[in-house]
Order: sequence, then structure tokens, then C-alpha cells
Amino acid sequence: MQFLKIDDGSLYKGIFETSVEGILVADKSGVIVKLNAAAEKIFGYDTDELLGEKIEVLIPKELKQKHVGHRNRYSKKPEVRRMGQGMDLSGVRKDGSLFPLEISLSPSVIDGNPIVVAYVIDITKRLEVEKNLKNSEAKNKAIIQALPDYIFVVNKERVYTDVHSSNSEILKKIESLLVGNSIFEMLPEGMTKKVKAIFDKVEKTGKNETLEYTFLVENKLRHYEGRVVLTDQDKFLVVVRDTSEQKEAEKNLFIKNRALDSAANGIIIVDATLPKHPIIYVNDAFSNITGYSKDDAIGKNWGFLQGSDSDQKAVRDIKRAMSIGHSCNVQLRNYKKDGSLFWNEVTITPVFDANEKLTHFIGVQNDVTTRKKEELLKENSNTILEMVAKHQSIETISNKIIETTEEQIDNALVSILRLNTKEKTLHKLSAPKVPEGFNTAIEGIKIGPSVGSCGTAAYTKKEVIVADIENDPLWKDHKKMALKNGLKACWSFPILSSKKIVLGTFAVYCETCREPTSEEKNVLTDATKLLSIALEQEQMYITIQNNQDELKSYADQLEKKVKERTNELSETVAQLIDVNDNLGVQIEETKLAELKALSSQSLYLAIAQQFPNGVIVIFDKHYKILSVHGEDLKRLGLDEKWMMNKTVDEIPNFTEERRERLKADLNETLNGNHKSFQVEFGEYDYAVNSLPLYNGLETAEQALFVYTNITEQKDIEKKIHKSLQKEKDLGELKSRFISMASHEFRTPLSVILSSATLIEKLNAAGQEEKRENYVKRIKSNVKHLVTILNDFLSLGKIEEGKLTTSPQELDIVIFSKNIIEDLEFNLKEGQAIQFSTDKDEIMAFLDEKLLRHIILNLMSNAIKYSNENKQIILELKTNKSQFTIEVTDDGIGIPEDEQANLFDRFFRAQNVTNIQGTGLGLHIVKRYVEILGGSIAFKSEPNQGSTFTVILPLKQSTNEETFTY
Repeated sequence: MQFLKIDDGSLYKGIFETSVEGILVADKSGVIVKLNAAAEKIFGYDTDELLGEKIEVLIPKELKQKHVGHRNRYSKKPEVRRMGQGMDLSGVRKDGSLFPLEISLSPSVIDGNPIVVAYVIDITKRLEVEKNLKNSEAKNKAIIQALPDYIFVVNKERVYTDVHSSNSEILKKIESLLVGNSIFEMLPEGMTKKVKAIFDKVEKTGKNETLEYTFLVENKLRHYEGRVVLTDQDKFLVVVRDTSEQKEAEKNLFIKNRALDSAANGIIIVDATLPKHPIIYVNDAFSNITGYSKDDAIGKNWGFLQGSDSDQKAVRDIKRAMSIGHSCNVQLRNYKKDGSLFWNEVTITPVFDANEKLTHFIGVQNDVTTRKKEELLKENSNTILEMVAKHQSIETISNKIIETTEEQIDNALVSILRLNTKEKTLHKLSAPKVPEGFNTAIEGIKIGPSVGSCGTAAYTKKEVIVADIENDPLWKDHKKMALKNGLKACWSFPILSSKKIVLGTFAVYCETCREPTSEEKNVLTDATKLLSIALEQEQMYITIQNNQDELKSYADQLEKKVKERTNELSETVAQLIDVNDNLGVQIEETKLAELKALSSQSLYLAIAQQFPNGVIVIFDKHYKILSVHGEDLKRLGLDEKWMMNKTVDEIPNFTEERRERLKADLNETLNGNHKSFQVEFGEYDYAVNSLPLYNGLETAEQALFVYTNITEQKDIEKKIHKSLQKEKDLGELKSRFISMASHEFRTPLSVILSSATLIEKLNAAGQEEKRENYVKRIKSNVKHLVTILNDFLSLGKIEEGKLTTSPQELDIVIFSKNIIEDLEFNLKEGQAIQFSTDKDEIMAFLDEKLLRHIILNLMSNAIKYSNENKQIILELKTNKSQFTIEVTDDGIGIPEDEQANLFDRFFRAQNVTNIQGTGLGLHIVKRYVEILGGSIAFKSEPNQGSTFTVILPLKQSTNEETFTY
């Protein structure tokens, strides 16, 4: 046989030149000595342009140095192999672009010289195909995972031609019922027109259309979504999904979000898994408290509310707790969006996932600004009174009063003006935040009936509230200057002495138009009284100084006169002169003492008469009352005149213990100690401050006791504390609810998801039993979710007072037996229920649903918390008007130190944390029992079991068949 003979050289050359693979030949030093046209095309070079170049010119820059090492090692041990097995290799084209490739290496020897032949394939297109294939596979997988409940094929005549379902039992039922029949024959009344319109539209436009509708299936409303698609064969593909669970989940999620949004406390949730713990959720109350919208807050760190004021102990406490995953409760200063300060009480609670990994922190905020302001006001008022008593300068006292007022009233600009009584002009005493230009403009202004707020208040001796300077007639001559300095409102109060003489004005300017609140007016009134005391004391002090100067001058003149007369008189009358001189000195000393006493008495009376809501008393060292004044004497049933010169032992309203305590406080004060404490007189509370009075002597002869009525503040503190405790409990309850709900929902959902995935993979024959087990797991966990949701709904109805009962005649014996039958499927291996009753028939008139829930929950708990091969006992007893239900188990029992909390919402004992539950069951049972007019009690010992006893009336206490709680 003859065949074509081809020269080997010609053959190899033909293969080399025509190969679609790139072929490069390099010597042992890596220099390219030969390459084919395909290789030049792959790398984008012209003919012979790569000859003589190092092979590294085709390698990515970052890998060139490594490649030299690889090449050297290969030259020492050459072999036929693929390059970079299992790695993603890239080449570099002439234009610098990278592309994926595959390389096979084959060593050879030509004319005694070792060479390496590299076969190169550009796999860009192949990778794109693989990527598209993977995307297609992922899409198909997603489609398979989301298989619809039904798929119908409908022809142009709107007749079913084929039916598919993931449920084989349903498929058998509906296939023979539908195939060959018109779609309109099977539709419920009212849907025909809508479905016809959808099919007509799809046929006309060729675009997919979706229809949502509901069916009543086994007396339950089910939601469905149908998608109509026109196929290439002019047929319709109808894909139907049951969306009932999705709708219900969306509804529950909406309710929970609404509950969080409607909470009175500000709620923040931060992501603990991300750096800086960004905020991922805030509710409406947070925006109301801070002024920041949700968009303002989301993504920021929680610390943005402190601004530059982050150096707080509370902030450090929060950071420390969050760093170790602990909860904490602090009070700290925060700042609203408008820059105003407010006080926050914050409770931080960590949230952990099923693997005990920290995932989130929940912060519950409570605005306690009012309470903090009241505490600061009380503290500062006492400080100011002490400053007055210690004769500190009026400037220092004024600045402290301004500081206190500006702490109490947001964005307040406070001014204190003194009145020159001779000139009838006002002059600045202190106004640190009022614009200096405005202070200068009104300096020395004369008072009058229409001279702004301050001039008018000083003139009329009445408070003047101007909410809108621009449009108020009192400001017509001065509003230009006020508006120029940004002042929009001014509230001025006259400072009056004890004799109703005007001493000056106390004013607050605002940069917005508004009137003071009733609380702000109270603050301003109290501040004005404090200023009155301070200014009147200063005037008294000035008067005393003038009197002292005058007395000193008079004494000097007297001494000079005595000396002159002494020189003039003869020795014979010297004794008489001496007597007269001594008498004169005694008279002058008496006058001096009288003036000093008068000055001190005036000062004391000014303070005592102006002192509001309290009593001021001066005692001597013999416990005698030298002076007593104050508004509260009548309130305490004490008579001012009667008490004068009485001793402590003679006060009739005092017990012996109170007298001894007062004497001890007097002695300690007379020894030079300042005392501050609180006492109760009947229904009134008083803050007491005492000062020793020296009267120029080295030891104190008298003591001043100032009693300030703080009953109202105490009542407010109690109410605030009670309210805060409720809010704190609510915040903790919400945090516990969120933490519990996230855990209880996540676990069964994870089981359902994993079981569904495994069912999907168990398609082969012979795996039916495994599929059935996974289906049972899904049903069990769905049932658990339904139980949790029912508990939440029941609790919500109870809390909202919307729980409706419908009592009816029931045979409790038959009723209990039916419940036991329902529970047979829940029993663990070897468990059994023993039922006993003292009567064959026990008739009662009660709400069936509530009674079923009570018995079912107690029995389910007994089963759940008992081990295998244990017995559960249900016993019924009755008498004339009531009956008893007793459920006994031999389970794990309840720890003694936790039994007091057993019926609390969301409470779960420490020994059941690894057993599913919400902590709501027994709380709801107790509430249901109380609604039915009964009682519940229990006995339990750890590892010995528990007995729950419910006593209910045979007839619910109502004359109506249906009523609402």
C-alpha cells in the first residue's frame, strides 16, 4: 500500500506555524530564541519583535523576580509539566494589559543546547464561559431553592394543559381536576374578570404580569402570588407561590417595628461586629429626644451625642462595659442637634447570637434633664444662701445666681441691673452673656412706664414678660438695638427689698420669640428673692460700715474734748471731771453698742422676712429662742410671739428625742461647726443649715438655724424616682424581649432552613424516611414559632386590655381528657400521663380558650422539663363552688432562690437556659387564671419535681355572656 511521504522537518515546521496555541522556545538563560505567529498574536507583538528578549518581559511586574528563581530551579530539573498547577496565571501583552493563560512546559536538547518549549493558551474566553455557566448554575440553584408551589401550563384558549407541584399528594388531586378544563371554571366568584384581564394583557404585550389573591383553605385565609409568562410556543406558564407565611412574618415584623417606634424611651441598636460600633437603628423617640433624624444617626458611632464633652466618667464606664460585652446603666451629658445640653440615663444591653457571639448592643435612653436641673437648683440655692451668710461680694453672688439660672433655662442670656434710687437709672451689675453692645446702649437708662422690659418692671414694681420685642410697644424706642444684637424676647422681674423698695431688675433675654414656662417663672421668682436678700444685705453692710466710721470719728472728737477739758479744770474738781468723763464714755459706748445691735438686727430681719418657705431661728447657749421668723411657723402650728424667750425644752410639739438631738446640734454649732442636715416635722420635710454667731467675741454665744421647706421637692423626687424605676424596668423588659425574641426566632428558623436544604438534596429513591424526618423537624419548629407568636399576641392583648372572654358550659373531665389526647404526640420516650378525678362529671361555666391554654401550658411544661420514663399527673378535685387542677411532675424542679420571680414576664430559671422557651408561658397562665377569677400556686424542689395548683370558680363571675378586660 502506498501512502504520502512527508519530510519531518516540513511537518514540524507546518505544525509550528499553523498551531492555534502559542509556542515559545527559550534557552537555559530564559532568552526567547523562537516563537510562532500564534504566540506573537496572543501577546500583541509584531513578527520577530520578541526574539532575543527575556521571557520575563511577558510576566506581570510583581512576579518577574520570583519567575527568575522558578526558571533557574526548572533548568536544574527539567520535566514535562503544566506551569503553576492549580494557580491562576496571567500574562502581559505589549500594551501592558493582563490576561489569563495556561502554560505547559516541555524540555528538549537541540544541537547539544538545552531548550524549553512553552505552549501558551489564552483562556480569557473560556473563563467567561465558565463564569456565565457558574452564574447560570447559581441562578438555577436559586430557582430550585425557591421552587413555586404550583406551575400551570395554559394554552391560548385558556385551558389547562399541564400541572406541576412540589407536593406529590396535591398534584394527584388537582391534575385530573384541572387538565383539559378552562381556567375560568375553577376560579372563585369575583376573580374571573381580573384573571381574564391579566391573560389578555400578557398575550398583547408579551410582558410578564403578577396577580396577588387570597383563598379560604380549610377555614383559613391563605395568600397567593401568581406570575403569568408567555412562552415561545404561544402558551402561558402560570407560576403560583403560597405567600401566607411571608405575609404573616411581614405583619409581625411590622408590629414589632411599630412597637419599638412607639416606645417613649429612645432606643439605639449598634452593630458590635463592625469597627467603631456604628448605629444601625434608632426609633422615633430617639429623634424626639435628640433632634437628630434617623438618617442623621444611622452609621455614626453612639458617641457623637457627646460632641467635645466626651471626657465623662459615664462615657468611660460605657466603653469599658462594651469592650467586655457587659451591660451597664449610667447618667451622662448629651447634646441635641441644636447644641442644647440634656441629661440622659442610658441602659446598655449586649445581644449574643446562638453561638454566644456578641452581635449587637441595645441602648435605651431616658431624658432626665428635669430631675438633674432640680437637683442642681436645690444645691445651688443652698450654696447662694451660704455665700450671703458669709458676706461674699455682691458680684460673686450675682454671677452664681446667673450661672444657676442659665443652667435651668436653655439658651438664656441673664442680666442683673441695679437701680440708682436718686437718679432713677439702671446700671449693670452682671450680664456675662448679654452682647456687650447692648449692655453699653442701655447703661444708665431711666426707668419709666414704657422703657423696655427692665425700665418698665422697675417703674411698675411688677414683672414684665415680653415674648416678641419687635412688635411690643414697650420696646418701640429700643427694639432696633435689641434686634441688632439678636435679642427677640425679654422677661424682667423687679428686685424688691423687704419694704417693697426697688433695688434693681433681674432679666432673661432670648434669641427666639417665646414666653417662659411655669417652671421657668418659678426659677426666676426664686432667683429674684435670693438677689433681694443679697442686695439688701449689701446695703445693710454699707450702712454698718458708715456707722462704724461715724462712731470712730465721734469717739476721736470726744477723746480730744476730754483732754482739753481736763487741762482747763482745776485739780479740785478733778474727781468730778473724772466721774463725768467716765459717764460720757459709758454713754458713747452704749450708743455704739446700740447702733451695732440695730444694724445687726436690721440685717437679720431683712433676711428673715424675705426668706420663703421656711423658718429662721436664733438660739443662745442656754437653748433659749432669741428670735424666730418665717412663713412656715403657721404651717407647723407654732406662734412666733409665744416662742420668743422659750427654751427648747418648752416647745410643746417636740418629743424628748427631738429636743435632745436639737441640743446636740446647738452645742456642735456653738463650738464653731457649720451643720447641714434634713429633718421631718409631721408631714413636712426641711433642709437645715446652722451657723455660729460670734458678735465680735472669740467664742460663739448664739447660733443661727435656717429651716428650708423641701416637702415639694421631696415629693417630686419620690414621683420622679418611681417614674424612673418604671421606665428603667420597661427599658430592661424591652431589652430582654429583643434579646429573647432574636434568639428564640433564630434557632427554629435555622433548623427549618437546614432541613429544607437537606430535603432538597435527598431526591434519590430509598431516602423517603430521612425526608419524612426532616419534614417532621420543620413542622415541629414551625409549631414552636406559632406558639411563640401566640404568646406574644396573648401578652399584647392582656397589656392593652383587649382580651375578650366568652364563657360557656364545659364538662371539665371530658375537656381535660381531650387535651391529654392532644399531648400524646409530645411525650418523650417512656413518659406517661396519669389522669384522676373525684367526679365523673364536673360542669363549669368558663371561657374555653383561656382554660385550654392554662391546662395545656402546665402539662406541656411538665412534659418538657421532665426526663424520659417519667410520669406526669393531672388531677381534678371539686367542691360546691370551685374546682382544683393539679399538675405534678418528677422533673428538674425550680431553684428556691428563683421561685419568687417565676410568674414575671420573660423570666427563665438558670437551670432551663438550654431548653427552648420564651419566659411568657407561666406569666400568661397566671393572668388568665386571675381573669377567670381564680388563683395559682406551686411547690417545687430542684431535681425532685413540681406541683402546680390552680383553683377556679365553677362559674365565671359575670352576668354577661361576652365581656372584655
